[in-house]
Amino acid sequence: MTKLSLLIYLADVASTANGWAIGFGVAFGIALLALFIIAMAASDSGNKVPYGKRTLFVTAILFMISIGASVLVPSQKTVYLIAGVEAAKELSNTEIAKEAGSEAISVMKDVTKIIHGYAKKSSDENREKRSNRHNDED
Repeated sequence: MTKLSLLIYLADVASTANGWAIGFGVAFGIALLALFIIAMAASDSGNKVPYGKRTLFVTAILFMISIGASVLVPSQKTVYLIAGVEAAKELSNTEIAKEAGSEAISVMKDVTKIIHGYAKKSSDENREKRSNRHNDED
């Protein structure tokens, strides 16, 4: 498998992994909150907490790992952008590209503009969606 095909495969894996990490983060966050509420209620009533500190600690660690994973795993669009840059780099190293010279450079510039335009359009759309959600809440 070439580096480019591996990157394209990882783009799909990244979107799935990010979804799972967020899901587990939410689940562990809810569990952590529930355990904390139970501990506070038990201490207020003078009863012993029905679980050990280790349970609370492990849940907190798993919550942090899940949220950390969701932050560190790149989005599908980011992996596609990396794959596009890698493809442009591979094209620039071929004999045909070296012979074509300035024509290949202009093609790479066009590809780069398309990639940057796609990224800007995507970020503008995301910004607009957030703005629309914020306006709908008001």
